[in-house]
Amino acid sequence: MGFKMISDRDIFKISSILFAISFSILVLIAVFTTPKYIPLRKINSGIIGHTIKTSGTVKYIYSKNGNYFITLENVTRMKIVFFSSQARNNDMRSVKKNMTIEVIGKVSKYKGELEIIGEQINI
Repeated sequence: MGFKMISDRDIFKISSILFAISFSILVLIAVFTTPKYIPLRKINSGIIGHTIKTSGTVKYIYSKNGNYFITLENVTRMKIVFFSSQARNNDMRSVKKNMTIEVIGKVSKYKGELEIIGEQINI
């Protein structure tokens, strides 16, 4: 039984094909795992449970027991809640009134009102 040597050219072809496939898979993962941007005015009960990205101007911000509560405005208003575990992962102390921010979080309903449970904040 003899073994055939693989040429450098064949190795290059195989490597190129594997690279193209791997890169395509990474691009697809990035596209499908990045939260969709939804303006505040378009957030509705049909997307409860979905993680989204939105933005607006900080109208109110206060903290209580390590949790942060932000009222975000962009045509309409919505409450954003960062529980203490997520607040520690974000630089919440640098968020100020009248600042424009971007938030990634899960749409939720609390006491009949829509809100976003914050996961990440970008200033």
